[in-house]
Amino acid sequence: MLMSGMKVKCPYCQRALVNRMVDRCLYCERVLPEELCLSEEDKRRLRLASRRELEEKHQARRRRDAEEIDALIEGRWRLEAD
Repeated sequence: MLMSGMKVKCPYCQRALVNRMVDRCLYCERVLPEELCLSEEDKRRLRLASRRELEEKHQARRRRDAEEIDALIEGRWRLEAD
């Protein structure tokens, strides 16, 4: 189960765990107890959500780019028509 919003600390160095996708503390490099690591299902969900968010950002960027191109083309056509 995801524990969002909770500060989870390394039991060895007491520093905040910054990446629970890995099984080691990024500060002291000790292997973390299994209960502090994300389950494979939680990791899969996070990766999927990240991919969806990235794809949404790409789609929004493509829409903005297309709108800008359309506006430029429309502006140029008007200039040539005048």
